Amino acid sequence: MRPYILDDKRNNRDHVIQAFGWIAAVRAPEWKYSAIGNREKYAGEYAPQLYDTRKDPQELKNVAEQHPAVVKDLHAKLERYIASGSNITGGSFVEKAG
Repeated sequence: MRPYILDDKRNNRDHVIQAFGWIAAVRAPEWKYSAIGNREKYAGEYAPQLYDTRKDPQELKNVAEQHPAVVKDLHAKLERYIASGSNITGGSFVEKAG
């Protein structure tokens, strides 16, 4: 993760995905987007968040409403990632496949 976060030019990934509990995040060179990974199984409230990590490295100002196209793109990447492993995980980051 270190080269990616530091925008190391040798990094060949355009994004990485991480998760903690039911919340998943997509980190791209300029953005960090977080949302619930599986709304069908998570009953809590969590509004999607988007941070411009170059202008706001401490992630203090959620700019999701100002950048709906970025939210849509990063959310689609998150959904593709979850779907790609759903036969293993059941679409969840926190439950064992049954």
